[in-house]
Amino acid sequence: MAVIHKLGSPYLTYLSGIVRNRESGPSEIRDALLRLGEEVGSSILAECFLRQTTITTPMEEHVESLAATKDLSVVITTRFDLETFGSTLSASLVPSKLGFMNFEGRRGFDALNSPVREIELPDLRNRTVDSVVIAKSCLATGCTAVSLARTALQEYMPRRMILVAVFYSLAGLRELEDSFPHSEIFVVGEPDEIDGEGILHPGVGLLEARM
Repeated sequence: MAVIHKLGSPYLTYLSGIVRNRESGPSEIRDALLRLGEEVGSSILAECFLRQTTITTPMEEHVESLAATKDLSVVITTRFDLETFGSTLSASLVPSKLGFMNFEGRRGFDALNSPVREIELPDLRNRTVDSVVIAKSCLATGCTAVSLARTALQEYMPRRMILVAVFYSLAGLRELEDSFPHSEIFVVGEPDEIDGEGILHPGVGLLEARM
């Protein structure tokens, strides 16, 4: 069964509220998404990529601490999230490489079998990939995330799959659990409702248009 990490710090709630607020302008939304990526990425780092170690201080004293593993991660996101949420999330996971896919602008069930209009996956020249991270700011039905994950799994054959969303529905979350039962899933706060057209409520509207 997938392991679900529900993140809900006051700072994440504050940033999510900026994105939800209809009064927020494009620059405010962009900045909030950048900071959300950084904050969520830091949580993933802390949960999945730190190990116990001993360090030596300048005073020649030995201290127990934590160190990040050197395992390579590949972060795959959508064209929209590439320069905001996805970029800062990837930067929080070192070492990592960032790529994206674009499903002809389609969403929901249409994206599951839609041809990829644009794709840019990191060429790692046979380097071993420990983890693939699928990062989406919005997860409604889950279909786009499933398509991203399937393509990335086929390309990199990683040891671990991590799926990430900020605004999500319970149906989308269940779809990820069913499709990738051995994954780790990070979400922020409580789920939104989803209507018959696959739109989140209270939701964030169409972020592309708002930005």
